[in-house]
Amino acid sequence: NMTDSYFRFLIYESFESRKRRLEDDTPRNIFKCAMTDLDDIEVIEELNYGITDLRIMEQGRNAILITALIGKKETDRFEFDPEDCHGYYPQAIHFKINPMRRGFNEYGGLMEIENVESSQSYLLYTEKVPLGVFTLLERLFEIFPGFLNHVYISLSREEHEEILEMLGGSPTFIMLRELTVMKTMDINLWATLMEDLIRVKTFHFGKKANFEDFHNKYKHIKHMNLNNGNKLVSNDFASLHYETIKIANLIPDTRDIKLFMETWKDGNKSNLKYLSVEFKKPLSISDLSSLKTYLNGVKRTESPKKMIFKANNTVYSLENAYDIESPGCSGSYILTRKSFQFFVWKSFKNIIEPAF
Repeated sequence: NMTDSYFRFLIYESFESRKRRLEDDTPRNIFKCAMTDLDDIEVIEELNYGITDLRIMEQGRNAILITALIGKKETDRFEFDPEDCHGYYPQAIHFKINPMRRGFNEYGGLMEIENVESSQSYLLYTEKVPLGVFTLLERLFEIFPGFLNHVYISLSREEHEEILEMLGGSPTFIMLRELTVMKTMDINLWATLMEDLIRVKTFHFGKKANFEDFHNKYKHIKHMNLNNGNKLVSNDFASLHYETIKIANLIPDTRDIKLFMETWKDGNKSNLKYLSVEFKKPLSISDLSSLKTYLNGVKRTESPKKMIFKANNTVYSLENAYDIESPGCSGSYILTRKSFQFFVWKSFKNIIEPAF
């Protein structure tokens, strides 16, 4: 029947027009289309969007919050504060996964609820929370397969260990390059996941995460950022082996800095490029002058020297820097009562590894 097929042709939306419509759409709507319209899925997959930031955090006793920030290209960057669990991000899709309540069984799967805690969220009810989390993440990885840049994990309850186990088995998850751990649970559970995450080069630790358990265990990590430096014991600080090290909230002890610098001069930090330390409280005047005397640097002047330093895609100014040299090594530092920055120009490698 001629008219019938003609009408069907009118209703059917072409691939190109779907693509145009979806290209300008919000991530939230794109996700919704992928969940409801099979024809949209192939268009969405071709758009090759990815996940710039993914946060997995526990809430209350059993619920898990998941926030996925969606980007069109890998270089997309958003101002994302992972600690702020009530922040609403228009670029993000928000989920809350809850255990099934009695009498709630009619809600299987995705249940859309507007204005949950002042932000639009999907509420999911599931028999087993870890399985619900994993199923949802795998779905997100399918819909936005382009890339996965940075994951934030805040899980401390042991019943969530299954989530870590499952993530280690996800081909997309183990492509991850950058990981932030906001809270940790029993370390053995982490160890297994870390063995799978061999592509992670940059690691961040939040204030409530226990770094001791990770200390120097994973050779593939190049950049370490510690927000909880107050939990570092002296020897741990001196034996950090990374290319760039950033530590906040370090309890000021000049012996730590001196020991760290000695190990560098002895050739035991040949891969170090940059160190930044922010003290929990300012150094005393006498500590500052004792450290200055120990470092004994020469003020760096513009020509013929470079006044900027690059490490891990960041450019630092050497405006107030001092230069130091010792056999086989040279570097520059900036020291104030509140912080210490160290830039490495040249190191040598001691063949005898220190017995840390």
